[in-house]
Order: sequence, then structure tokens, then C-alpha cells
Amino acid sequence: MIKILLTSLPDPAIRVVRPLPAAVWPNAGEFLALLDDTSIGATGDTLENAKENLADIVAAKFRLFSRKENVLSEHLQRQLRMLQGHLAMAGS
Repeated sequence: MIKILLTSLPDPAIRVVRPLPAAVWPNAGEFLALLDDTSIGATGDTLENAKENLADIVAAKFRLFSRKENVLSEHLQRQLRMLQGHLAMAGS
């Protein structure tokens, strides 16, 4: 296992206010990246590709969850609260 920190996301509308801790494992010829304390994960052909894919998914989930907060399940609300501790919309 390799511990990593997501310090930026590909979406310029979302800023990282506190780095997001994650872990990456080699797995059958690819890499699996999982965000700590969530079930948010991504795979990639390389460690860097898995990290990039995880950053893409985190940005997409944060945008979606923030817009749909009132209809999220309890599990997804917990994920959103964790993400809100690390992320903010740019300009806020």
C-alpha cells in the first residue's frame, strides 16, 4: 500500500482546502486508489493514472452531491460531509 494525498482536483471550480488522504494498492496489473474514510475509489494502469482517476471521481461526486444534498442517502450524506471538510467551491 502507498499512501498519497490529493492536493488538487482537475475541476477549477473546486479547490482543495485540506489535502485528501488516500491509499493506492497494486492489484493484478493495475492500481486501485481509495479515498480514506469513504468508499470512493478508482483504478488505473499506473499509480499516477489511478490517482488522476480518483481526483476526477472525487470532483464529480462533490459537484453532484453538493447539488443533490437534500435527496442523498445517509451513506452519501456522510461522504459529502467528509468531502466538505476538504473541498470548497472556488470563490466561496
